[in-house]
Amino acid sequence: MKKSIKEFGKEAAKAIITEFTQSDEKQVFRPQHPTELTRKDMRKSLRLIMFIKKKRCGRIKARKCADGRPQRGYIPKENATSPTVAIDALFLISIIDVKENRCVATCDIDRVFLQMLMRTLTHVKLTGKMAELMVQSNPGKYKNYLCTGKNGE
Repeated sequence: MKKSIKEFGKEAAKAIITEFTQSDEKQVFRPQHPTELTRKDMRKSLRLIMFIKKKRCGRIKARKCADGRPQRGYIPKENATSPTVAIDALFLISIIDVKENRCVATCDIDRVFLQMLMRTLTHVKLTGKMAELMVQSNPGKYKNYLCTGKNGE
């Protein structure tokens, strides 16, 4: 994220705020102050990762996901991954489409992953610039949850 902000500047920050605003509209996150969490909850909390790219149309787009590596110790892999198409299957169907001269179209289902219901409570932590940008997306909701950690962030 830091590299993308250096590369794309204010447009990257704006894209991140837009991504957080969309999450806020879908009530994806419920803020909780770190002091309200147990040590176990803090240890199990996942970091949020933000990816920023320049789309073909020139627009800067941000996408987020949770870094699920801490879950590997206590959640089976099949329960900790997002259901996505296998790359081999995508390539095979694309080859068939070409071979059979099929017409192909693409679509984007708006915020599809935000519409999934979680079965278990998962804590996600935001630090540094990402936390600041989330606060900018809805200061009234998130401002009181900012705090300084042991490392000064």
